[in-house]
Amino acid sequence: MMLDLGNGTGQYDAFVVGAFWYGVIVPAGHAQPIDDLVKSGEYPQRSYDVMPPSLETLHQWEAKCYEVLNDVDGQVL
Repeated sequence: MMLDLGNGTGQYDAFVVGAFWYGVIVPAGHAQPIDDLVKSGEYPQRSYDVMPPSLETLHQWEAKCYEVLNDVDGQVL
């Protein structure tokens, strides 16, 4: 992932990353917020409303959502 992003090869359309990568990929412009997608109703099965506040915060960077609810096993908690 980091080689692809750093080299700008664009080999991948998307990545599954841990929230601990946000500090590297978000400020560099390698991630796009998904707030509008989540609020659009296109993905109702992926609502942040079912998450405890701590996990909702974990999926955000500077109050913007960057990750869909995929796995909340508490790996970073």
